[in-house]
Formats: sequence, structure tokens, C-alpha cells
Amino acid sequence: VLTADDGLAPGSDSLVAAIRQAGGTRVTTAHVATDHSWSDARLKLETLVIDWLQGL
Repeated sequence: VLTADDGLAPGSDSLVAAIRQAGGTRVTTAHVATDHSWSDARLKLETLVIDWLQGL
């Protein structure tokens, strides 16, 4: 679950907590100080997604 400085992180954090509470162990999180569309952190976004995919 990826979050940014767009005000939506608390909802995502709640989702992650619920998944973990239900026994989910494979959920991963990352927060980047950027806007909702990740306009100044696109390379970081790509890296996070590719790294996650390689772990599947």
C-alpha cells in the first residue's frame, strides 16, 4: 500500500491494520512525501512497484 502527502494515508493505514489484524502477513507499505499523483516522485513509485513485483 503506497501513500503520499495527499491526506489519504490514514484510510490506507486503517486498511493495512485491518489486513494485519485478519492475519495478513504479506501486506507491505511505503510512504513518500509527494503529491497525490506522485508528480515529483515517479521514479520512486516505479522502483517501489518493481521491487514489490519481484518479491512475488
